[in-house]
Amino acid sequence: MTHRTYCLVAGLLFLLIGSVQCARIIWGWSAVVNGVSFPMWASWIAVLVLAFLSFTGLRLSRKAS
Repeated sequence: MTHRTYCLVAGLLFLLIGSVQCARIIWGWSAVVNGVSFPMWASWIAVLVLAFLSFTGLRLSRKAS
């Protein structure tokens, strides 16, 4: 796998996960893992981090040759 492909796949994966987090915020879905409920503010942090990682991965995939 080339560096460009790796960055592209990682960027798209982060974008997909970030989109699910946005859907959780918009529609008010609950997130429960092993009986532990995660607060909604955690999704806001996740969206910000995932947006940055997605942007960085996609930007690096365009620069890689």
